Amino acid sequence: MDDAQLVAGALAGKAECYDELYRRYRGRVQGWMTRDGMPESAAEDRAQKVLAAVCRKLARFDPSRAMFGTWVYGFVRNELFSYWREHGRHPEPDSLDEIPEECLPSESDGPETVHERRQVQEGVRELVCLLPAKLREPVVLFWFKEMSVAEIARFLKRPDSTVRDQLKEAMRELRELIATRPDLAAMR
Repeated sequence: MDDAQLVAGALAGKAECYDELYRRYRGRVQGWMTRDGMPESAAEDRAQKVLAAVCRKLARFDPSRAMFGTWVYGFVRNELFSYWREHGRHPEPDSLDEIPEECLPSESDGPETVHERRQVQEGVRELVCLLPAKLREPVVLFWFKEMSVAEIARFLKRPDSTVRDQLKEAMRELRELIATRPDLAAMR
C-alpha cells in the first residue's frame, strides 16, 4: 500500500494503517532530525512527538497538495526550529551531507581527484551555509532533496515565482561567494 492508501485506511479507523505509517516514518523522522544536528537522544523523543502530531492532524493531509513524506517533513521542520530555539542554537541547512552520485569517487579516480572533489563539496557546503535562510531553504530543498519548484513553494508556503526568484538570487550570491574562494574558483 502506498502512503495515501495508508492515510485513508487510518482515517477510516484501521489501526494497522496507523501502525504501518508509524513504522515507515519513525526512522525517517529521526534521521532527518539527527542529520540536522540534533543529538540522537533528543531525536528519539522528538520523533515520537512529531509522529503523534502527524496522527492527530492526519485528516488535514491533502494528497493533491504534497506527498505524504513532504507533509511529514513540515512537522519535523517545525520541531527542529522549536528544539533550536530552546537550545539557543540554529540548525545547519538540511541534508547537505547528501551528495549526488556523480560527485562520489569512482574506482577510476585517483586519490588526488577524490581529495579535490571532497574539498569542493566542503567548500560548497560552507558557502550554502552562508546564504540567508530565505535563500538557503529553497536551495537545500531543490539541490539536495530534489524537490520541484512547485513542491518547494507548497512546502515553504511561498508563490512559485518567489521560489524561482530566490533560487536565482541564491545562485548569484553563490557565484559571488565562489569568486572570493580561489580554491573553489579554480575548480569551476
